[in-house]
Amino acid sequence: MSELRVKVFWIVIFAITLVMGVPWFLWGSSLCVVGIPVWILYHALWLVFLFFLFWLFVKYYWAEKRQK
Repeated sequence: MSELRVKVFWIVIFAITLVMGVPWFLWGSSLCVVGIPVWILYHALWLVFLFFLFWLFVKYYWAEKRQK
């Protein structure tokens, strides 16, 4: 992929993470799973997802920039 496409890709991915960081679609929900509110589970899974996303970013984009 060209450098511009890679930059646009990461910008779009991080913009999506900003929007999805607040679970607006769960506001007012009283749903519980195994006695835990679903919004807490969302945040826990979101943090795991972000861990892997940032790991991919550092491994494939940031490391590539530092080698140049």
